[in-house]
Amino acid sequence: MKYFVATAVIAILISCSNEANHLSRDFDWRADDITASIVRDDQSLNIGTYLNVAHKRAPGEAGWQNKVINIPESWMVGEISVVDGIVRLETESSGIFEVSRNNIGELMYEILDGGGDKPDYVLQEIWFRLAAIAS
Repeated sequence: MKYFVATAVIAILISCSNEANHLSRDFDWRADDITASIVRDDQSLNIGTYLNVAHKRAPGEAGWQNKVINIPESWMVGEISVVDGIVRLETESSGIFEVSRNNIGELMYEILDGGGDKPDYVLQEIWFRLAAIAS
């Protein structure tokens, strides 16, 4: 019985892993249609400063249009660019970060897990762990 349960659990884990990989590969991320900006919202959603990644869609086309990713309030973003589908965020004192189809899902999940109102030091740790390329 233990063997059967262990085999079933392993099969489920492999299936979930394969599904996650499949979704990652099929995630619609057209490099030429992506723009990014830093936005501050203290009025409507009251979520502070965030990276807004926009994906242009044709009329009637389904799929994601905007991703909102909180950044630390203390960051002074010097430059933001999108090249070959990679959103590059250059801060004045914290380093350089890149967001792409490969890390956007995990980055958003970590920031929103347990609530999106995380203090700066937690947000910064998440960004460093998942998106930093230079500091």
